[in-house]
Amino acid sequence: MRGNTIAGDLSERLQLPGEALGELSVQTAGRMMLVENHRGLLSFTDESIVVAGARGRRLTVRGTGLFVQAMTKKEMLICGMLQAIEWD
Repeated sequence: MRGNTIAGDLSERLQLPGEALGELSVQTAGRMMLVENHRGLLSFTDESIVVAGARGRRLTVRGTGLFVQAMTKKEMLICGMLQAIEWD
């Protein structure tokens, strides 16, 4: 067991090593996306979610039926029909 974190639970389910998760890292699995080391949620609708990263970077997730399933200080779990991921 990798601990009581969203990343630990998801990486265990996906059989990924814990060290695969770095600064503002993203993992996708079907209709789920885990964002680690985020700096907050900038905006969200059911078609677009914008997440703040370090040094002013932004991560935009586009799709349909998007929602934030869970969010902690370091991790954010985004669910829905993921269609595009854009880095700014």
